[in-house]
Amino acid sequence: AVTPATGGGQAFGQAPAPVRTLRGWGVKRERAGPFAATRTRPYAVLGPSFTVGRAVVHADAAIAAQRIPTLREALLATRARRFPMNLEIKDQPGKSGDFSIVAKVLVLLRETGTEELVLLSTFNHAYLAEARRLNPSLPTAALVEGAHPDELVPYLRRLGVVAYHPDHTITDPELVRAVTAAGFRVNLWTLNDMERALAFFAAGATAVITDFPQRLRRALVTSATHVSEGGCHAKR
Repeated sequence: AVTPATGGGQAFGQAPAPVRTLRGWGVKRERAGPFAATRTRPYAVLGPSFTVGRAVVHADAAIAAQRIPTLREALLATRARRFPMNLEIKDQPGKSGDFSIVAKVLVLLRETGTEELVLLSTFNHAYLAEARRLNPSLPTAALVEGAHPDELVPYLRRLGVVAYHPDHTITDPELVRAVTAAGFRVNLWTLNDMERALAFFAAGATAVITDFPQRLRRALVTSATHVSEGGCHAKR
C-alpha cells in the first residue's frame, strides 16, 4: 500500500490498522467511508442526500459503503477514464517499504500503462531522486510544508521535477509568479479560502487542492478574475 493511513475499523471501536500492515485481503476488507465520516466531512455540503442521474443517494450511506481500492485498481480506473492522477507516495522512514516503495510503484505504473497519466509527488525528496534514476521521463513534483527550500528554483532544477507542491500557508502569489516564470507548475494544498485560491490562479498557479472543489469551480465561473485556459484545464 502506498498510503500508511488508518483503516476504517476505528469508526467502529476497533483498533486502527495502518494500511501498510495489511495484506491484500485485509485492505479489501477495510471500509474507507466510515473513517472519512469521522473527520470534518466536506461531502456533507451536498446535504443529507443528493441526486446522481435519476437516483437519490444518501450521503452517509454512500460514503460509508466505500472500500479502500488497491493502487492497481485506482490506476486501472485512471487509465479507463483517461483521467490524470496526482499520486503521492507517503514517506516511509524506518519502515520495511522505505527502500522499495518507489520501484514497486513505478512497476505498477508500467504494468497498468499509466505512466503518461501520473504526476508522482512526495515529501520525501530522496524518493523523487530514485524515481528519476529509475524512470527519467516520469513527471514528478516536490511536496513541501513548513518552509521553502533555500534557493528554491535551483533546488527544483537539481531534483528534476516538473512541479512544486507547497503548503499554501507558507506561500504567496509573488512566489508562485517566480516559480512559474522559471518553468515549473505550482499546485497548492489544501486551500478552502476561495478568494485566496483565485489570487493564486491569477498569479499563475496550475492547480489548487481543496476539500470543496464544487465551491472552487463556482468561484472560478462567477469571478471576474482572469484565469488562464491552462490553469482552468488543469484544475478540472
